[in-house]
Amino acid sequence: MQTIRHPNDVRFLRDETIQQLVAERFAMLAEYGPYVPETHGWFLIVEPGDDPAQPESLPCPALLGDDDRIRFGEEGYFSPFEFCEFHDGKVFELVRVISDAGEAVAIFIPDLPGVSPDLLCLCRTLAANS
Repeated sequence: MQTIRHPNDVRFLRDETIQQLVAERFAMLAEYGPYVPETHGWFLIVEPGDDPAQPESLPCPALLGDDDRIRFGEEGYFSPFEFCEFHDGKVFELVRVISDAGEAVAIFIPDLPGVSPDLLCLCRTLAANS
């Protein structure tokens, strides 16, 4: 998993689609003034082999609902994400607001072998309903 908290770090992203999307998001945030991660949030890039079920893998457990107890697929699950978008049939983008001040985390999940099937199923479900 990669964490991107500064526009200069975009160049280190290996996937061109994700690199372009994150650069676009930084440009969007710049319209509102200088980028401050603690105010605006940051970006996470999921990579093949990452396990979203591990608590240390994501600051906001992707497969847990809004109450952090009910898992995706269980009765009563309510998505904690503001939206999910599928870009060019390659990369999902999940956005979750994590503070009352509006701080958010955007999680980019490539649709690749080795990425958690449960996480990809969540993304497909959310994207279909967005």
